[in-house]
Amino acid sequence: MDLLVQMKRHKFVTVLEFQIEDPVTKLHFVLEAILGSISDGMGTGIDQLILKSTLDFFAAMAFATSLGWGVAVSAIPVGIYQATWTVIGFGLGEILDGYQVDAMTIVGGVMLICISFRLLNIKNVAVGNLLPALAIAPVLALLVHSL
Repeated sequence: MDLLVQMKRHKFVTVLEFQIEDPVTKLHFVLEAILGSISDGMGTGIDQLILKSTLDFFAAMAFATSLGWGVAVSAIPVGIYQATWTVIGFGLGEILDGYQVDAMTIVGGVMLICISFRLLNIKNVAVGNLLPALAIAPVLALLVHSL
């Protein structure tokens, strides 16, 4: 059954699930939500989160015309998801030093570049396999810093 028909039948859809059928692009939006929320929680800036929220808003406006009020309701689980990552960012900001945060930021940037390579059909990088690097980068930075 067509995805759009299923969505119209249920009338309740999250913007993130509907707007993206390509798994690479979906990973980009999920990664942007995680990195933006963690950056906000660590106090390094809310820029990424504002950009993602703006993109989601315009996509939601387009989908609301055809799918109705369910799109507006889908903001609730997205808000809970981003708030959870922001709280995790608050905790990480208290635990990690500046150089460890920089290591995570670099890894996140590399992951976003890899996603853009896939979207542009330049290189097919398995970005999902790079997710553990977000946790490993601060540990490696601590090891290098302690030497």
